[in-house]
Amino acid sequence: MDQPSSEGYRFDGYLAALGENWLDEDPLLCRWLERRGVGPEGLALADAFGSAAAGRHRVSADQVERREKLPYLEDPDPYSRRSTRVVLPPETLELLAEVHGSGIWKSTTDERARYAAVYLLNQNGEFGVTCSVACTDGLARVLRALGHDARSREVVERFEHARPDSWAHGAQFVTEIQGGSDAATNALRAVPDADGQYALHGQKWFCSNPTADYWLVTARCDGAPPGHRGVSLFCVPREHGGAPNGYLIARLKDKLGTRALATAEIDFDGALGWPVGPLDAGLRNMVAFVLTTSRVHCVLAAAAASRRAAREAHAYAGFREAFGRKLADHPLLAACLRRLHEDADRAEAGAFATVDAWLSDPTGEPQQLWRRVLISLAKA
Repeated sequence: MDQPSSEGYRFDGYLAALGENWLDEDPLLCRWLERRGVGPEGLALADAFGSAAAGRHRVSADQVERREKLPYLEDPDPYSRRSTRVVLPPETLELLAEVHGSGIWKSTTDERARYAAVYLLNQNGEFGVTCSVACTDGLARVLRALGHDARSREVVERFEHARPDSWAHGAQFVTEIQGGSDAATNALRAVPDADGQYALHGQKWFCSNPTADYWLVTARCDGAPPGHRGVSLFCVPREHGGAPNGYLIARLKDKLGTRALATAEIDFDGALGWPVGPLDAGLRNMVAFVLTTSRVHCVLAAAAASRRAAREAHAYAGFREAFGRKLADHPLLAACLRRLHEDADRAEAGAFATVDAWLSDPTGEPQQLWRRVLISLAKA
C-alpha cells in the first residue's frame, strides 16, 4: 500500500485513539473507586480530571514544553536590581488555577478520589503543575497536623476555599549545596524576630515551584545543636506586605528534564516565617508529613507514566502502517503491546495498594512498619 507524501501525512487517527476520558478507559481504576465506596461527589471529581487530562490538559502539556514557553527569570531592571519574578506560560497558570480551584484540597473531599485525580493528572507528565500539587498536599497535611496558630489556619483556609479565580499553592525547600540529600547538614540561619516570627538568612540550592504562595523551609536556629535535632521547619510566605519577602533568586536551573517546572537557587536575606511544630523536630516532621506525601505522589506519577506509555504505544501502533498492515497487526509488536499493558496494570495496582496502606490507620507495629516499607519500595 502506498503511503501518503510527508506533506499530506496527518496524525488525526493517532490523536483520536488517545481517548476522550482516561477514567472511563481505565477499568482497574474504576473498580478500585467502586470497591472503596467513593461517593457521587468523589466520582464526579475523578471523572472531571479524567476528561480534562485526555483533552485540554494533554494539549496544554504539549505546549509548555516548547522552548519559547519554558519558565524564565525576569532580567534585572535598568539599575541592576535583580528580579524575583519567575515568568510562567499562560497554559501553566491556567492549569494551576483549574486544579487548585477544583475543590481537591477540601477536607471533605474523598481522599481516594483525590489520588485518583492526581494519578490522572500525572498521565500528562506536566511537572510544572504536578510538582505544585504534590507540594501543596504536603503543606496542607503538615499545617493541619501541627499548625495550631492563626497564620497556619489562614493558609489552610485558603486551600479549603480555593476557586479558579482565587487559589494558592505551596512548595518545600530543603536542599543546600553542602549537604545535598543530607538535610541534617542544613545551615540556613533562622533568627528570632517580632511576633513569634523568624528571619531566614542563607541559600537554598534546589527550590522547585518557587512561584508558590507559601514555602516550607528547613533552617537552623542560632545556638541549635548539630545534626537533625537542630533543624527546624518554617512556613514562609513568598510575599510580605505586598512585596517579595526577603529573598532573591540567583538563577533558574538549566535542567535536562522536567523543563516546564521552574527550579531555582534562592538567597534568603531576612525572609520572615513562622515555625511549624517544635523547633527540635523540623526535619522529622518534614519527612513524616511532607516528604512521605511527596513519595506517594512519585509512586502515582510513575504508574501514570507507565499507563501513558502503554496508551501511546497502542494508539500509534494502531494508526501507523508498515509493510501493508497496521503495526499492531504484526505478531511480535502485538506481544510487546500486551506486555506494556500488563506492566501498566501492575504499576497501577501497586500504586493504589500503596495509597490504601498510606490512608489507612494501622494499629500495631507490624502494620505501621509495612506501610513505611511499602511506600519506600513502591517509589523505587
